[in-house]
Amino acid sequence: MTEPEDPSRERLKQHFAQRVIHQARQILEIWQRLQRTEWSGADLSELSEANLRLLRFAERFEQPEHGQLAQHIGESLKAVDENRGRLSSQLITELNRLMQRLSRTGLRQGDQLEQTFLPPMRKPIYVMLADHERAERLAKQLEFFGMSAQSLDSVAAFHASMAERLPSAIVMDVDFCGPGLGLKLAAEAQEGLEQKLPLLFFSLLETDTPTRLAAVRAGGQEFLTGTLEASSLLEKIEVLTCVAQYEPYKVLIIDDSRAQALHTERLLNSAGIVTRTLIEPIQAMAELADFQPDLIILDMYMPACTGTELAKVIRHNDRYVSVPIIYLSAEDDLDKQLDAMSEGGDDFLTKPIKPRHLITTVRNRAARARNLKARMVRDSLTGLYNHTHILQLLEDCSFRARKTDYIGRYGGEEFAIVMPDTDLESACKVLDEIRGRFAEIHYPAQPQDLWCTFSAGLVELCDGSDSLMMAAQADEALYRAKDAGRNRVQAARASKQSAIFSPESTESVITL
Repeated sequence: MTEPEDPSRERLKQHFAQRVIHQARQILEIWQRLQRTEWSGADLSELSEANLRLLRFAERFEQPEHGQLAQHIGESLKAVDENRGRLSSQLITELNRLMQRLSRTGLRQGDQLEQTFLPPMRKPIYVMLADHERAERLAKQLEFFGMSAQSLDSVAAFHASMAERLPSAIVMDVDFCGPGLGLKLAAEAQEGLEQKLPLLFFSLLETDTPTRLAAVRAGGQEFLTGTLEASSLLEKIEVLTCVAQYEPYKVLIIDDSRAQALHTERLLNSAGIVTRTLIEPIQAMAELADFQPDLIILDMYMPACTGTELAKVIRHNDRYVSVPIIYLSAEDDLDKQLDAMSEGGDDFLTKPIKPRHLITTVRNRAARARNLKARMVRDSLTGLYNHTHILQLLEDCSFRARKTDYIGRYGGEEFAIVMPDTDLESACKVLDEIRGRFAEIHYPAQPQDLWCTFSAGLVELCDGSDSLMMAAQADEALYRAKDAGRNRVQAARASKQSAIFSPESTESVITL
């Protein structure tokens, strides 16, 4: 007869598991800090020491998943050290991939531990609105999406919570507990902090410029007005606080001088920016389609074609109209520089250039370009990719790999998901798990909460298939799923390759 496990031993295991999770979070916070600053030897040393502690804790407390990740991270950091502290695009990409995996690890089913007894993977989000009941509903919705959120209804409660634990972010009504008091309270909270807290201000009504200026001076990184939706707030919080959402900026360097191109590449890699170098400008369009850079650095004078000619060719393609082009050239004639920028360029940097000047210019331009692109390709209602862009992504997957999944609004109540490098069986399992979890999410409402289900149709990429044909096949599978009783996943007939397309339809409200 098997003896029941000692409850005290179980509690001890949970305590040890908490230490592993907290150490993993420390690594992720250091990594996130690196993305905001120019990487340095001191930063990498701190990351390496934190990773060694994670490896020791994982081995000591029997957490193999964390142990394997810590080992792989250590190998990548060792490669950086062997490269005399210099990063490369390959090492940046590998480290980012490992950090994203680490951010997704909690204690899985194989750990034999109850998730409910473990601390949240993230610090809490403090939600403070003038409408306290609304703040509670919003915090509850954020909890349904896996975030730790806490609504506070008074200045005293805010001070007490801040004294107990600093949050990962603050959502603050500018008029919390009085006109303009939220701005003052937030500014005071930032005083004396070495690392400022992410602040998202909110106002029910449109505000004047002095109010927005005060929000900026208080450290506000977002200012939201009108209806405060959980989904849009969730996305903004994740961008500000979650390492898993971070993707390094990607820069395509086009220069016929290999030495100059490699020099530029090393400078950008040292700041955590992924680069790809192209010596033959005639190959630019194929490289753009494959690499999808956030920004292009272009030499002005090249024998095959000039930089201004190539800029015009790039701008002919609607997909690259908004990609910033920075000329990097020894040309110091101001009139020629202005002429070049009028031919599709966004900026002109003169060689030789100081490393910090180059890195700052690239980061600022790339950040604004990403923000603009996000607004251009997303559906205004849901915040997901729009119909045109999700089909473009599907077309891309027919001739090149991608490293992440994409979801977009296909039309009406239908959505599309592109899952590269995923076979049909795996995709079915993933979507079925999402389906089950989605049905458990409650949406606060009166007199009772609401919840929904969805059905999904899947099709696997086949040679010779185009996006419209795949969409039709997935659509047919979706309707078979609905006819079979709804709230299920249905695969389309026949499959051979590795990209999945899934329109998904929100169905029925179970409780009204």
